[in-house]
Amino acid sequence: SGAERGQLEFLQVELQTLLSKIALLEDYNAEMAAAKARSEAEAVRLEGQVIRLRLDCRKLEDSAAAGTATVKEKDMLLKDLNKQLEAMQNDFANRSTKDAEDAARAF
Repeated sequence: SGAERGQLEFLQVELQTLLSKIALLEDYNAEMAAAKARSEAEAVRLEGQVIRLRLDCRKLEDSAAAGTATVKEKDMLLKDLNKQLEAMQNDFANRSTKDAEDAARAF
């Protein structure tokens, strides 16, 4: 009958509409899955970069600490050498004065 035919055509149109929506949703889901995979790969790459940057930072901190220790050590050595130099200069000045006094007495 005509009513059944009309209802069948309506259901066929409705089925085609639903199939089209399902196809769109499957495409959307595929795009979302690809975007998720790209995001996860980027996250892994960035995590690796963060780890490398943390290691580089640690190396720089260690190097700076070692450099500071070296500078302190060299500063202490320099101060010690300056004290030795000052003591030698004082000793030399005292000897020169004593030698000059001895020479003046001799004449």
